[in-house]
Amino acid sequence: MTKFLKVKDRLDAVFAAVATGAKFISACFLLSMIAAVSMQVLGRIFHFKVPVTEEIGTYSLIWMTYIASIAVIIKGEHLTVDLFLNHYKPAQRRVVRVFVDVLILIFCGMLMIFGFQLCRSPIIINGRTPALQMSRLYVYLSVPIAMTFNTIFIFYDLIVAAADICFKGGLTDEDNRRKAAETAKHAKESAQEEAEFKKAFLMNEEAGEEENDL
Repeated sequence: MTKFLKVKDRLDAVFAAVATGAKFISACFLLSMIAAVSMQVLGRIFHFKVPVTEEIGTYSLIWMTYIASIAVIIKGEHLTVDLFLNHYKPAQRRVVRVFVDVLILIFCGMLMIFGFQLCRSPIIINGRTPALQMSRLYVYLSVPIAMTFNTIFIFYDLIVAAADICFKGGLTDEDNRRKAAETAKHAKESAQEEAEFKKAFLMNEEAGEEENDL
């Protein structure tokens, strides 16, 4: 299990970097969408029209959604219903995790294959957007790119989930122990920062009172 944990730690670091990059890229598309929509609003107020803003806003939203899904699925922050899962025993939860990963893997895999097939279509490649006059391929590429990353990560998570069953929850226990240690470390650092802030604040108050006395 120790060797498996070492490999898992390295892959987790790689996927964490991918998630960080995905968040940055999706944030850029979000800013682009906000700028385009803001321009549209100003255009309606001051009676001018920029045709490309509608397409920029729409396509930025599409890319932002798919790229952000990479970070969401890696971080495990997608919507889940824990109403029934919380009543399961730890062993049952590990089995459910495998089942859920299989379903997500099938879904993302199908979207990945369909996305690549769609991007190979001459209609998509040769088609042009009305305002920007760019190939529609650049719009639909968001599907296979995002789903490829999601499929790879879910396949990795499925392996980890299956290994966790073999190790009888050892991986989950280790992850929980590390998270608890990190939480305690952050709480300690926050407490120290708060204590230093209070100390500096009191020192400033005392110095102010001394100046007033003088």
